[in-house]
Amino acid sequence: MRPRVLLLPLAAGIIYWACEYKLGMTYVKPRTDQKVVGLWRLAPSFEALDIQGRVFRLQRYIGRQAILLVFFDGQAGPEKDSQLQLLIANKDRIDSKGLLVIAVSNALPQKNRQSVVPKSIKLVTDLDPLWAAHRIWNSFDEETERPLFQVFAIDRAGNTFATSEGTPIPLENLEEWIHR
Repeated sequence: MRPRVLLLPLAAGIIYWACEYKLGMTYVKPRTDQKVVGLWRLAPSFEALDIQGRVFRLQRYIGRQAILLVFFDGQAGPEKDSQLQLLIANKDRIDSKGLLVIAVSNALPQKNRQSVVPKSIKLVTDLDPLWAAHRIWNSFDEETERPLFQVFAIDRAGNTFATSEGTPIPLENLEEWIHR
């Protein structure tokens, strides 16, 4: 009978400690030292297929770690894309900063699976005819109907640099950004 009497004060103490812990947490704030005039906005999420043909959700990774989101034309393969090769060559430097690289292409999952890319880079397929992920991130040329190569940075809080209309702004000089 005695242990039941102590259960209520113990539960109250645990609840009090959990509330104090949650209220005392510090949250990651977006960087404001960017040179481009714009706003930090919550990064738009999308669904695509991973190399195994399963559904990939960007939302699963947002808020857990910083992300480099790479959009490229995958028909030639990641081996032929010079900008993606630059990221692969600097993979150790990128990993040391705790960045996750997610590469979104228009190649089929089977073709992505055959490519020679480090396993730490997540290859994702955004399929024609909708190009949903490319369109959400404004990485699609409507005139030529081809995906554009663009790289976006998403901070750990899930924010990306965007225009006042909410359209994400890509990194301008990838090589300079990597070396910085």
